Amino acid sequence: MSLESDLSTLLQTNTALTALVGTRFQYASDPQDLALPKVTIAKIQSTDFYSNDGPIGMVNALLQIDCVSLQLNQAKAVAAQVKGTLRGFSGTTGATTIGMISMSDERDIPEPLDAGREKPWQKVVLAFLVSFFD
Repeated sequence: MSLESDLSTLLQTNTALTALVGTRFQYASDPQDLALPKVTIAKIQSTDFYSNDGPIGMVNALLQIDCVSLQLNQAKAVAAQVKGTLRGFSGTTGATTIGMISMSDERDIPEPLDAGREKPWQKVVLAFLVSFFD
């Protein structure tokens, strides 16, 4: 499994979050026709840790997690649950052992109205730095 998939599994253990988004957790792709609200996880960057002998098996990854809804207050409620689950987490989820997760950014970004949509999407974009063993 991937880091994104394992974090999706971790997020789905939060019953308050799944009450808001159900099973609408996406990673690596974001189907535009998926019902809202939803959570999308994307790896933006990853960097290996090295010693004099080469990679040590630890990686720092920067992840972007989009919390999307038609109403900003609902997107913020989803984001609050995501933050509550991930900030400060260390341990194992799925096949991934995580040393630490820290939040590095949060932004409110309204999406422009696209053809076929009646209302613009409201998005809270969260950035997390994840140190994990690969």
